[in-house]
Amino acid sequence: MIASILAAAVLGGPAAPADFKPPEWVRKPTPEDLSGLWPMAARDGYSAGDVVMTCEVDVQGEAKDCQVLSETPQGVDFGWAASKMPKLLHFSPATSQGQPIPWRVTIPIHFGAPPPPIVIKPDLIAQHPVWLSAPTFADVAAAYPKTGVGVIGVSFLCTVRPSGTLSQCPGSELMPDKGALAVARALVPRFRMVVDPAATESGRPLRVLLTIRMISPSSPEFVARRLGAPDWSAGLDPTAAQKLFPAEAAAKGLTTGLGLAHCVVAPDGALTACEPRTGDPDGLGFSEAAVRVAQAMRMNLWTGDGGPVDGAAVNLPIRFNLKGAAPAAK
Repeated sequence: MIASILAAAVLGGPAAPADFKPPEWVRKPTPEDLSGLWPMAARDGYSAGDVVMTCEVDVQGEAKDCQVLSETPQGVDFGWAASKMPKLLHFSPATSQGQPIPWRVTIPIHFGAPPPPIVIKPDLIAQHPVWLSAPTFADVAAAYPKTGVGVIGVSFLCTVRPSGTLSQCPGSELMPDKGALAVARALVPRFRMVVDPAATESGRPLRVLLTIRMISPSSPEFVARRLGAPDWSAGLDPTAAQKLFPAEAAAKGLTTGLGLAHCVVAPDGALTACEPRTGDPDGLGFSEAAVRVAQAMRMNLWTGDGGPVDGAAVNLPIRFNLKGAAPAAK
């Protein structure tokens, strides 16, 4: 039996604020998860390994900005294995005065006996899923409890079928609330992702971490269709974008400029109804060029924060640099 154990997180960082509650585990990696991360370089001659890693737990309870502080023994990739783990770490967020806040934790990890030859490898966890279909704002509003239960935050670790649909989705509540899992699970059948056949050619299951965050349909954030952590599934090639540098601006000797396009996200993630807004400098075609760039872009149908995108209004700033010019200041 694989004896790989993740120890409890230890608080790190600054002094705790008033009325502070630290992050707590919602889901630790299983022995199976950790066996799949056992480094190949350590299979011969090593019986165990230890890593100390620090991560920031964000307000959704996800581990971000993780850094390896130490690894023993060194040079056989236990630190590398731990760095592949953040997608498998789930917490309830830290709170101060009842409100979620980001907080950095230190996590000691122990890798036990080497795994058997056939294991689930980390590359079978889809890191950046591209969604072919996902719930819309209307779907989320229909699924949200009529009684109102505040913010619902749930994480599912699903198996991906060859068709891209999801199955076998054990879930964890990121923001604990009675019945939240059942409410969020009703949306799972609406997801379908792009599947690379090479990812499953070994016959091992492909899995994906799915976060669903639901808020009241009557809240200002929902009514305005505000987006958190949008992700892009398609964009314009930088070489093609460079060709859009406005001729009028080039004639005036400019080598850089900022255009701003205001668009609405369509149900398929495309940017529609794009209009130029005030650029820098204005009136020289940079914003019109930004509109042309926006029309080639496509937003992923589900955000990194766990919400829909259809119908949201976005302001898209695009920096244009003339080919051969010195890099513009950031």
